[in-house]
Amino acid sequence: MTLLLHVGDTLQISKAGEIHALAADLLDEYQTMGYSLVQEDLETILINDYKFYAGWAYTQEQRKADQKIDKDTVISIGEWGIISQMIRHHCDYMHAQRMEASGSLGGERFGLDSITARQNYEAAQLDVKKDAFVEPVFTIDFDYVKP
Repeated sequence: MTLLLHVGDTLQISKAGEIHALAADLLDEYQTMGYSLVQEDLETILINDYKFYAGWAYTQEQRKADQKIDKDTVISIGEWGIISQMIRHHCDYMHAQRMEASGSLGGERFGLDSITARQNYEAAQLDVKKDAFVEPVFTIDFDYVKP
């Protein structure tokens, strides 16, 4: 992750990283917990959830150019702070679905059930809608003539 950088008198937007790099970081974390997710799963989750976020907020990448969202898209730290919880709940939901499917084959289940995981994911999506739809503070200047 990139921290805030001062360039002259301006402050550049800090970067959490590209989607594929963030997916690799999450993969390292989730593999140590025994999750069934792979790199491609995490990239798909990140891309889909970032698109969901982009529907409610004007992303840093959208400010630069008309660009499609793919695994090379850069997510800022501020955006990551808003969407990371939703992404984690999405990972829990995908893993829960797989655990229930493996349970039907006689595998041992662990973690959340898919219904609870889905409810957590949907609640996180509602939170993203609320948190993302925020515009910077602005002022309106106009000449007021006192009667």
